[in-house]
Amino acid sequence: MREQSENAWRDSLPKASYFDKSIELVASFDRLMVTLFSALIAGITVMLLKQEVSLWVGASLLLALVSFSLGIGHTLLHVTFTSKMLLLAETLANNTQLVPNAIEGGEPTPHAFARNQAYAQRSFTSQLVFMMIGISFAAISIVIRLWEYAWRAGVIGLAILVVILVIAAMIITWNKTLRRFQPSTMTPSS
Repeated sequence: MREQSENAWRDSLPKASYFDKSIELVASFDRLMVTLFSALIAGITVMLLKQEVSLWVGASLLLALVSFSLGIGHTLLHVTFTSKMLLLAETLANNTQLVPNAIEGGEPTPHAFARNQAYAQRSFTSQLVFMMIGISFAAISIVIRLWEYAWRAGVIGLAILVVILVIAAMIITWNKTLRRFQPSTMTPSS
């Protein structure tokens, strides 16, 4: 019975090559990240060279530049390890000839596949972490640069948050009060 439900589930899936689609998705994400990191690096470099920035803004932008540079490096590592992992998967699954020097002279073993998969996952996580760190440093430099406007925006944002929390507390209290005073459902006696 369980096998029939599994087969029915598999038959209900659309006919497609999910492996090819996942490769295309990962490749498009890596291209997007390389483009994004490159644009951020170019923008910060132009900003540091063309504008007069204070010491604190410049230091924060420089830290963002370093973080974005490390992020593009990890994106390129992700491309490398993913391609090695896919070549190893092809070799292990279909017994095809391994591309020379694909895994630095090693044997195509499941251990090598798992190792490259772990490297690819670690570099994927690192590129996202460096993106967030770089964006944080860039945001800090914007707040420092535009402090006379930033503190006002912060106070407005805090006021909006307090209003939202007060409204949520009122709604929760109102719902509890309504539930407390609802008549109980009693069946009429005949």
